[in-house]
Amino acid sequence: MSGAREQDIVRVETAVGARFPDWLRDRLLAENGFILDDTAGRTGRTWRILPVRDDGDRKRMMRTAKDIARATATARAVDVVSSAGFGEPQPGQPFPADGVVIGVGWTELERLTLLPDPVDPGRLGLTLYRQMQFAPIESLGLRLDELAPDPMAFDTGEELPTFRYHPDPVATGSLRRSPNVCSLCERPRGWEYASRPYGRGEPEHICPWCIADGSAARAGALFVDTWALDEAGIAEDIQHEVATRTPGFSTYQPEEWQSHCDDAAAFIGELDADGLRLLAPERREELGISEEAIEAVAQQEAGFAVFGFRCLHCGATLGFLDID
Repeated sequence: MSGAREQDIVRVETAVGARFPDWLRDRLLAENGFILDDTAGRTGRTWRILPVRDDGDRKRMMRTAKDIARATATARAVDVVSSAGFGEPQPGQPFPADGVVIGVGWTELERLTLLPDPVDPGRLGLTLYRQMQFAPIESLGLRLDELAPDPMAFDTGEELPTFRYHPDPVATGSLRRSPNVCSLCERPRGWEYASRPYGRGEPEHICPWCIADGSAARAGALFVDTWALDEAGIAEDIQHEVATRTPGFSTYQPEEWQSHCDDAAAFIGELDADGLRLLAPERREELGISEEAIEAVAQQEAGFAVFGFRCLHCGATLGFLDID
C-alpha cells in the first residue's frame, strides 16, 4: 500500500486525541498500513499495523476503511470485562479511554495498543500494550520500535541439539529465533520452543537445549501426548523420549504421533501435495485424502492439514489428519 498523506494522519490524530510517535508517523507516510513480522521477537507473532483512512478516491477509501480511528472507537466502546473465572463478563472498561489501537494480531479482537506518554500526554508513547476482547489491557514489555527484529541478531553460534524423533524442528516451526532468556537455564540462547508445553509445569521461553537434556521435563513440562504410541504398543522408554525430550507441534485436534516398525516415527511437518502422494494408497484412503483434496492442498484452499512422519527404519511416509 502506498504511503499516507500528512493531512490524513493529522485528521486521525485529532480523532483519537493524541499525536502518533514519530516512528509510527514515518512508517505510515512510507506505507499506509503494513505488517510487522515479530515471529523471531518477544511476542512470537505477526502484527498488522492499521492504516489511517484515506478518502482521496473510492479505491483508497475502501482499502483503508478499517483504520486506526475506527478500531480505537470500537475498542473504547467495550463496556464489559472478563471475570476472573472466565464466566459472564462484568460491567467495566477493559480498554483505556485514552488508549489507541494501532494494530491487530491473529484476530481484530487482539488489539495492539499505545497509551499517552506520561511526560507528554498529547503524544502517544512507544510502550506497547495488548488488549484481547474483554480482557484487561496488559503491557508487552517492549517498545513499538523493538518489534520485528532481525532474527540473526540472536544467533549465538551454538549448534542446536539433535532430536531423534523430530530431526528438523526449525523447518517445522517448532523452534523459533528468540531474544528471550530461557526460564530454566536463565540464558539467552537465541532459540526457544514455539508452543506451550503440557504437564504440571508450563515454563515459558524454553530453549531447545533444556528440552534435549531433560531439564524442561524435570520442571514438569511435557511436549507430546503419546496416547497414540501407547495404543500402538510402543516401548515405554521410547514414549518417554518423545514426551519429554522431543519438541512437539501445534494442532487443532489432539496430535497422533505416528509409529512404524515397532518404533516412534520422526515428525517431518505438514505435508504438501507432493508429500501427500508419498502416503501409501491405503493410508490416503483411510484418511479420506482424494486427488481433489490433494489439489486443494496444492492451491492452498484446503480446510485441513496432514502432519507427516517418516519411519526411521524403512522410510515409509505416515501421517494423520488435522481439521481446523
